[in-house]
Amino acid sequence: MMTDLVTAFDAAAQAALEAARLNDLPLLVQRIGEADTAFQAAVGCVGHDALRERIRQTVSPLLKQEPELVARLNFAASLAASGSQGPFFHTARQMCAERAEELPPAELPGIVESFRRTKMYKQMDFFADLLLRKLEGGTSQADWKVRAKNSYELSMAVIQHAEDGPTAAAQALYQIAMNLAHRSAQEAEQAGDAKGRLYALMLVGALQLKMGNVRESIQLSAQVSDEAENLAAAAPDDGAKQRLLRIAMNTCFHRMNAGVEHDHGVELVREMLAKIETNPIYQSAKDADWATGPIGKARKYLQQKAGH
Repeated sequence: MMTDLVTAFDAAAQAALEAARLNDLPLLVQRIGEADTAFQAAVGCVGHDALRERIRQTVSPLLKQEPELVARLNFAASLAASGSQGPFFHTARQMCAERAEELPPAELPGIVESFRRTKMYKQMDFFADLLLRKLEGGTSQADWKVRAKNSYELSMAVIQHAEDGPTAAAQALYQIAMNLAHRSAQEAEQAGDAKGRLYALMLVGALQLKMGNVRESIQLSAQVSDEAENLAAAAPDDGAKQRLLRIAMNTCFHRMNAGVEHDHGVELVREMLAKIETNPIYQSAKDADWATGPIGKARKYLQQKAGH
């Protein structure tokens, strides 16, 4: 039984890697979900340490040999798990973290992100600080691009604290997150990183909504979405295009949610719902909780309005 479960996990992990090689996003999201399920089934029998060692032996060497797979896995893993990161890829990220001292700064934001998504904040802070130490004194555009990614992750971490903690503390934390998001946008601009700047401004728009500035949030999200779609049309590769389309999708979700939660009009909600449903990133993971929950609320809102 134990051997069968480990063999099943090995097969699921290799299938995920193969989907990453194919650069087939819908298939990769599916395969990562299957690897997470196989991991959970096996870990109950053989223990986490045994599976970590399995990943160290069978997955980590391939990721070192084919580093382009890491970015594809990271992107798909964030779609497969609702706001978090499943155990398969997070464990692979932990293997990378073990050699963080020897990694270049550009490879550290993904490690910071992994610990942020799994809410392991002590480890996240350690690697965020390590990243900044490695960048100390650096003034190249590449250095500023990495700083922008780090600030983005720190902003997201503060948002998570706000949402998980006492309601009374949320607004103060949102303001801290807003300051970090603006810093990320400025750093990305200094880096000449248009995509990184849009990610940061996407976050600013989401925070405006959380802080009650609904009109400002809708306006900024619309601007960011338009710019992201324009850049996506001229993107140099699939990876860049997918990230830009994700920005566009997320800002549509922000506006749709604003319409539903603040009764901001049927037309807005209907328009955003239509845009989301034709977005390729949404289509690749439309059964995930992060997608089905808001979409279900929007459809219910439209049905209720149609009944009046």
